[in-house]
Amino acid sequence: MPETTPKKQARPPGLLATALAYWDAGLTPIPHVAGVEEPSYIDRRGTVVPLAWGRYKVHQPPRETVAQWFAQGDLTTLRLEVLTGSAAPTKYELSTRPQILDVESADVFEAFVEDLHLSGHSNILYRCVIERTPSGGAHVGFRCQTISDKPKLVLARRADAAGAPQILLELLQHQLCTVAPTQIAWKPDRPAGATYHLTQGAWTKLQTISGEQRHILIETCKSLNEVPETIVAGHPRSPGSGTRPGDHLNTLADRDWWTALLTRHDWREVTRPHQARQGMAAFQRPGKVGGRLSATYGKTGPYFYVFSSNAAPFEPDRGYSPSLNL
Repeated sequence: MPETTPKKQARPPGLLATALAYWDAGLTPIPHVAGVEEPSYIDRRGTVVPLAWGRYKVHQPPRETVAQWFAQGDLTTLRLEVLTGSAAPTKYELSTRPQILDVESADVFEAFVEDLHLSGHSNILYRCVIERTPSGGAHVGFRCQTISDKPKLVLARRADAAGAPQILLELLQHQLCTVAPTQIAWKPDRPAGATYHLTQGAWTKLQTISGEQRHILIETCKSLNEVPETIVAGHPRSPGSGTRPGDHLNTLADRDWWTALLTRHDWREVTRPHQARQGMAAFQRPGKVGGRLSATYGKTGPYFYVFSSNAAPFEPDRGYSPSLNL
């Protein structure tokens, strides 16, 4: 039998070619030299030049400018960022603008995906670009006409060991975001050789979703918030450890007790599997629809927290309610 020559695998495009492909797709690629605090590029003389990117929030830079930014350097010296909210010129009055959900950890991304599938919104997720980050988190990208003027929206937080709120999920709207094929471990906790890699779609083929679908993504993210607003604002209000009736209730009432009480009073348990695995429970008040929660048990310790201001007779952001008729 005649010998066959094995086909050579196509080499991935270089940094310059990738940046220009992103520009051709209507994105604004921005270079960032390794070890430099602000976005920057390397000029022909090998000098690092800071890059003022704010002017490109509305319109793309010229293609020739992008080529100049990425002419020097490679994946070992530059990381590639894209500017969310920037759009190519269009003949239409309303253009769609790229936006990226930045998910900080693997467990939060798993919960986010699980919630979308269980709530019947898999079709929205399938339209998004999904990229995994070196931390185990993810970037979820899409285009949409609906966008606010804020650079980013913080959607969910988690308290660290010291009680300080840490960002879990945020929507980047007019902000830079590091994307594939970046290989530089630019944060101290990133292992050497860690890369950003696409698992679904491509940044050059960013699809458009409707304003309603964007709203569903945002509400799903907000449902993963683990910090009551009083703590987010820097004024934690936790249940006491004294002899008040509420303190006694917090000592004795567990998840099953709260579930039995609330469902008896027409509340609906909406606990997701990922929440149940962590010993948490989630509830919606009577009359509430959609994916937003009204109260949780276990998100902020072994306490019942009410997030809804319409959840009479409960008081929002309290870990107990002495006025509750047991």
